Amino acid sequence: MLSGLLSCPRAVAVNIEITRAFVIMRQALASNPEIARRLEAAEEALVRHRTELDQALIEVGDDINEHEKHIRVIFEAFRRLMTEDVEGAPEG
Repeated sequence: MLSGLLSCPRAVAVNIEITRAFVIMRQALASNPEIARRLEAAEEALVRHRTELDQALIEVGDDINEHEKHIRVIFEAFRRLMTEDVEGAPEG
């Protein structure tokens, strides 16, 4: 992108080569239906895996939230034990 903003001869040459590379890629994709089919299959797989990952993260997140609630209860119990006088505890 920077080569498109600069006006020095080298930047202009790089920008031209980048444009040529994209033209060649576009021609290759347009003339080869197998590449287009594979690209579409890869995109569908990516979407499917992302959906599965999102669902797994939701389930793990729910488990983590539940565990965190239980851990907070334990911490609160420890705090109470540390601050409250315990009846019948031996003195010091």
